[in-house]
Amino acid sequence: MAGVLEGKVVVVTGGGGGLGTAICARLSSEGAAVAVVEQEHGKAQQVADSVAAGGGRSLAVEADVSDKGSVDAMAERVVDELGGLDILINNAAIYPRRAWTEIEEEEWDRAGLH
Repeated sequence: MAGVLEGKVVVVTGGGGGLGTAICARLSSEGAAVAVVEQEHGKAQQVADSVAAGGGRSLAVEADVSDKGSVDAMAERVVDELGGLDILINNAAIYPRRAWTEIEEEEWDRAGLH
């Protein structure tokens, strides 16, 4: 039986660890081709390799989702290599790991914490 996402291409930002890894695995199990997007290529490649080892189609893409040029290049690569782009899972985020009183305004803005 085909999965509900058979033939779909999904981009998962922040796909290289934690929740993103689980999201990629689940999407693949439902038949989607998964583009694992991460700032560190090695993290994306690990997850993409895991998806492929399970029989799924995957692509590791290094991109910074806070940079429009990087996002444009990522989207173009996904379309070129996986044949389209149907679904976007916005999972990328930054989480300052210190007291909120020590976070500078610029970092609050970047993390979307305001």
